[in-house]
Amino acid sequence: MKVIPVKHRIIGTLAILALIAIFVFYFVEKFGDYDMNLWLIPEPPSISSLPEAMILPDLKLTSASNKSLNAPDAWSIQVGTFEQASLATLLVDKLRANGFPTTMEKQRIKNNDIFVVLIGPEINRKTVDTVMQDLQTKMQLKGKVVSYSVFGDN
Repeated sequence: MKVIPVKHRIIGTLAILALIAIFVFYFVEKFGDYDMNLWLIPEPPSISSLPEAMILPDLKLTSASNKSLNAPDAWSIQVGTFEQASLATLLVDKLRANGFPTTMEKQRIKNNDIFVVLIGPEINRKTVDTVMQDLQTKMQLKGKVVSYSVFGDN
C-alpha cells in the first residue's frame, strides 16, 4: 500500500472544496438569490399591532355564483379601494360608527397590495339594495354591489 504524503492530501482537499464552492455559486446565481434570512423564524405579530378592521385574505369576489357546489350567492357593497391600509381603515371605522357591518379585504394585483372596503356580505339582494340606499342617505357615499361565492372561484 502506497502512502500519500500529507501535502498531497491537503492539496486534494482544497481542490475539492474549491470545486464545491464554484458549483454552489453557479447554482445560486442560476436559480435565484439566496436569502440569508431563510432560516430565521419571524416573531408573530402582537394583537395590538393589527388594524382594527378585519382583513379577510381568502374572500374571493366573483361575478356569478358557484352553482356546482350549490353555494348561495352572497352580496356585498364595495365602498372603496385603497393602496394604503390606513386610509381603508379610516373608512371602515367611519362606516362601523354609522352602523354598517364593514370588512376590509386585502388583494394582490400586479405585485401591489390593495385594500377593498366592503359592507356585508348579505345573502338577500333586497337587503343589500336597502343598505345601499342607507349608505347614500347617511354618508353620501355610492357603492358598487358585488357578488361572490362563499367558496370562491373553482
